[in-house]
Amino acid sequence: MITQGKFRMIANKFKILLILFCCLLLVSCNNRDYKSIECPYKLKQLYMCTAKSAWGLSFENEILFTENGLEDFKPVKILENVNSFTDGYAKAAFINEQLAYVTYFSSDNEHLIVEYTRDGGNNWNQTLIKYGDYSENCDAGSIFISFANDKEGYLLYCSTPALGQMTKLLFFTDDGGQTFSLTEELTNTISGYPQGITVIDNETINIAVTYHGTDSYLYQTTDGAETWETIEIFPRTEDVKYVDGYIPVFYSEKQIYIIDGSGNLFEKIL
Repeated sequence: MITQGKFRMIANKFKILLILFCCLLLVSCNNRDYKSIECPYKLKQLYMCTAKSAWGLSFENEILFTENGLEDFKPVKILENVNSFTDGYAKAAFINEQLAYVTYFSSDNEHLIVEYTRDGGNNWNQTLIKYGDYSENCDAGSIFISFANDKEGYLLYCSTPALGQMTKLLFFTDDGGQTFSLTEELTNTISGYPQGITVIDNETINIAVTYHGTDSYLYQTTDGAETWETIEIFPRTEDVKYVDGYIPVFYSEKQIYIIDGSGNLFEKIL
């Protein structure tokens, strides 16, 4: 006779075997569906302009560009004087073949640096933001940048967490990055630690965060950051305590490029 306890034990073992089977099936499908791309650089970010031209940000904080396929990436800029306490943290926003932005913390522990090019990386302009002027609890934490078009974009500054609290400041530019103004302090509006920002237009913004049992993993505004609501892409069950939310990416072509945790590049044709 099978007791209730034994039945639960057998059921749990069956669940574990089912999970392992699904993982093996997923790995098998991934290996079959995705093709490894020979890229000379380990990538943190990738933006395809056309089937052959693309921008990239490497692990070594090199801004890369190619007109002849991903195998032919060449550096057009190497970031210098990046804050050492951030382990070389940098984020980029690539708009088209000519226009690109990159942001990082300066080595003086006082400024955000936004650099941008309008001629495919030949010349670069620089904008400084002294983040300590906007809040008492500010240090070199993380930054995210996204643009709706060639003029309007948002920059999200985050301090390092202290006692579970993280300063979050949202800046806006309407002149292509020449100046940034503080739009909203989101410290008490958005819970969790931000993972990224996607700007759809100058009014619609998505911010993804790590979910620690409070609110949500994705926040959205449709009125230029005046009000925010939580969004559910995938419903959470009651037993889910942690979620790493990642920003939605919108792309019209039937082709997907995947960057793994080691910076390797994979391609899938839909």
